[in-house]
Amino acid sequence: MTLPAKVWHQLTWFWGIGFSGIALVNAYYVDIALSTRSALFSASTLDPKVELTELDCASTAVEQLCLAAQQSEEAWVNFKLFGTMGLTFALIIITVIFISKYIKEEK
Repeated sequence: MTLPAKVWHQLTWFWGIGFSGIALVNAYYVDIALSTRSALFSASTLDPKVELTELDCASTAVEQLCLAAQQSEEAWVNFKLFGTMGLTFALIIITVIFISKYIKEEK
């Protein structure tokens, strides 16, 4: 595909900014998930090596903190799975729309 250099430059910046935005949102979710996990394990005698999904929060002394840690980790996982994929597809669709005016039909 032949595109003007200016268009390639714009697309490069668009994708760079798009992935940087995805990284910032991911960092937000990571920060929340790791801070609630750290708070849970520092406030309890639970083994930090245990998976949060394996914990029965009702049987712990810090039930609310346990639930918050599980929910924040689940939100992060959901963003990683669905959010990054959805945002990447949005970048693809915008790119296709942007370059479609430069595609020439062959006769």
